[in-house]
Amino acid sequence: AAKVFGCREENDATTQVADRTRASPTRGSPTLSMPTTYDVVFATDVIYDLSSLVPLVTTASELLKDDGFFILSHVPRAHIDSDKNESSESVDSWLQLESIIIEEASKAGLFLASFPH
Repeated sequence: AAKVFGCREENDATTQVADRTRASPTRGSPTLSMPTTYDVVFATDVIYDLSSLVPLVTTASELLKDDGFFILSHVPRAHIDSDKNESSESVDSWLQLESIIIEEASKAGLFLASFPH
């Protein structure tokens, strides 16, 4: 399953315009530093345990520029307890996992992006 989330939180403009160079402590010459925010953050096959979901979406949200995208692609591996029979359990678990991912992403300031066809 793949999802694209957009960022609706306002990131601090000072972090977006951060100085991209700094002096090297050993040689004194400028080196490029890593940006503090990104246009796109990718995460693939990373949800093995639901306890990793909140830190994942929180970190992605913090790393995104305004109007950036978090692209999450995952295989439903995280276990969700269910009392239903086995034939419908996998579909129900998958739908429940999808719902949990969208809910937690929303709490982190992300929304499910949609694109025109």
